[in-house]
Amino acid sequence: MFSSRGVADVGAVAPVLLWAVVLLRWRSVTGTRYQRSLWLTLLASAIAATVANAAVADAMSRHAGANGSLAVPVTKHVLVLVAAAMAIELVRDVALPEAEARVGQGGRLVVLAAAAVSLAAAGVAVAVGPDRRLALPGAAFSVPLLIYWLVLMSYLGFSLGLVTRWAAWFRFRTPAAPVRTSLSLIGTGSAVGLVYVAHKVALLAVLPSRPDSGFVRSASLVETLLIAIAFLFIAIGCATPAISRSRSRLVASVWAYAELGRLWRQLYAVTPSIALVEPDASRSRRAVRLLRDLRLGIYRRVIEIRDGELAVRAYAPPVERERIAEQARRCGLDPTAPGLVEATELELARRSKSRGGRPVPVPPVRVIGGTDLESEITYLRLVSRAGRAATKVADRIEQEVGL
Repeated sequence: MFSSRGVADVGAVAPVLLWAVVLLRWRSVTGTRYQRSLWLTLLASAIAATVANAAVADAMSRHAGANGSLAVPVTKHVLVLVAAAMAIELVRDVALPEAEARVGQGGRLVVLAAAAVSLAAAGVAVAVGPDRRLALPGAAFSVPLLIYWLVLMSYLGFSLGLVTRWAAWFRFRTPAAPVRTSLSLIGTGSAVGLVYVAHKVALLAVLPSRPDSGFVRSASLVETLLIAIAFLFIAIGCATPAISRSRSRLVASVWAYAELGRLWRQLYAVTPSIALVEPDASRSRRAVRLLRDLRLGIYRRVIEIRDGELAVRAYAPPVERERIAEQARRCGLDPTAPGLVEATELELARRSKSRGGRPVPVPPVRVIGGTDLESEITYLRLVSRAGRAATKVADRIEQEVGL
């Protein structure tokens, strides 16, 4: 069903993805307790997944010399214990209030230390025996080897069971959000890990009596695949909040640029000189240029809109803001709607200039807007949104005044 090469390829993806997320979230080290737990879980998982990779394990074994066959798996399994322990703390930090999440933390740390020491002691006992290997299947079956794997599987099964349980509890009691998705993926990875634990326990039961069975022969391939899938789910789950935040920022920026576009196009149509960079005739090239630096595109659009406002205000007919508000009420609109009066003034001025009207001296006008780039973007988006309503009000004013 699965080739050894295909499984090896899947196994190679997990550590690469985990290390990518570790580097992506490195600032979490100085963040909140939840962020630190997440990053430490990632780090331990990345190291464990790297050591678990066959090529890395072989290289470490050759470098370690005679003791390599023992040092590599013991190191890997201790790291797996640490990653499982950190996953428990991570899920508790998300699912429970901070004070409640810390309850029993010392006891859990003691259990982790006891499991690690027991694992190392069992590994040493295996090392002094006739067969110094720990891999199953492959190593000669012995009592120290059985103890080693039972300690590892007991702690791993206990930890992954808690993670899966808390992740499921959190999922069914909270609304949809990136954190819930993240925890669901981590819980799925833990559930796959539990399948690995069950498979390993079944192997321990079958191995003494049926060492040549098909189940035993396929064990290494199946377990490698399960470990790779579990690490992949955990890596994607840990990356989900960061991915969601990046995606949200991108969507917000694209949406802001698009909303400003309507107002910009109206002003550009009557005052093309406002363009700091001549618009490319090709839509695809415009999109590529924009995506290279979306923030710069928004900044430039704000400047061009403000330049366009200054250019068309001299063509605005002498209509008081009070009259604009009155006509808005007659159109069934709320005259206090953000940006409506300003959008109507710009619409009247733009129409006058497009008809070839003559500019008139403009008295000083208090410019309404933001105090920084973010508030300026917010204000101009409001003016742009009010464009359709402003068109109705401008039509009514022109009919009444006879413009």
